[in-house]
Amino acid sequence: MDESTQSKTAKIKHLLAVCFSFLGGALLWERGLAQSEIHLERWQSGTMDPVPIELKGYSGEILKVLTFDLKVMGWEVVPAGKGQFILTGGNKGGLHGRLADRLGGGSALFSLRYSTAGRRQAHALANAVVEKVFKEKGIAHTKIAYKNWSAGDFPEIHVADYDGHHAKPVTWD
Repeated sequence: MDESTQSKTAKIKHLLAVCFSFLGGALLWERGLAQSEIHLERWQSGTMDPVPIELKGYSGEILKVLTFDLKVMGWEVVPAGKGQFILTGGNKGGLHGRLADRLGGGSALFSLRYSTAGRRQAHALANAVVEKVFKEKGIAHTKIAYKNWSAGDFPEIHVADYDGHHAKPVTWD
């Protein structure tokens, strides 16, 4: 074979190899043998309608914390008479809550009492609601880490509650 024919043959072999690789990859993908996509379900914005919940008896910072936590975890706080679920309780003399399912006949799903009424207890109550209804662990006790440029030329790493409260530096340069 001359050089021109060898070059054409090599190009055809290369083209066939590329085509077969592409077809093989497509078949593997269709049969589910290739890497699967990652599916985010409950907490991906816009994938599911928020679950309506009423909050009765809470005030001040505790009400704000519960509202924020529940919204982040897939709930919508609604006016009285509009919720599928009702969290009734209070934050005077400790934090307490009773979760009921209006569509389930109003029966109590749980009743919890904390001796103090602070942000940590409000996060725990929000997590309990999520865990009882969604059968998923709540995220209200998780932490975030971030870089903060404080005074000076060096950034510092801080750790805070997931809602940004109780930030503490963990590096000092």
